Order: sequence, then C-alpha cells, then structure tokens
Amino acid sequence: LHPRVRRQRQMCIRDRCECAALEGYYQSGYTKKMWVSFKDNKVRDTHRVADGQVRSLFEPFDIGNSQLMFPQDSSLGASAKEIVNCRCVMQPVK
Repeated sequence: LHPRVRRQRQMCIRDRCECAALEGYYQSGYTKKMWVSFKDNKVRDTHRVADGQVRSLFEPFDIGNSQLMFPQDSSLGASAKEIVNCRCVMQPVK
C-alpha cells in the first residue's frame, strides 16, 4: 500500500473510533471532553496551548486557527498542519 493511502485509511478509522467514543461518553453521562497533548518536545505549539482545553461533547476544540471535534479531525476543514501525525487524545470530563 502506498504510504499516503495507508495514512488516509488510518485517519478514516480513527475518525470513526473517535465519533464512537463521543457517543459512548454521551451515553455514559459525560457532558464534556478535554484535549490532552503528549507533553513532549515534539508537540506543536498550537497543541501545547490547547492542552487541557475543555469543551462540551459536541462543541469543537479551538486549535490554532482550526476547529476540531477531536484530535486529527478533518470534518470541519482543519488545516493539515494541525492534524497530520497528531498524537494528542481527548478524555471525557463529567
């Protein structure tokens, strides 16, 4: 498989998993989510600033000049510089 095709496939799978996670958080009684960076020297400045940002479950995070529902989300037109190779995660918050 060509590396670009492999990366696109991985992003689609992650998108589905993250959407399912949001639904699972909602059904489990969570009302918010938090952006969590990897906290190392490879983290983008915009992701470091976003670390700890809390939003309602179905409200996007503000990452730089982009909005993302979860790390690596491209559904709202996020810039590739904010999603490619991102290692951040989201965590549920009550």
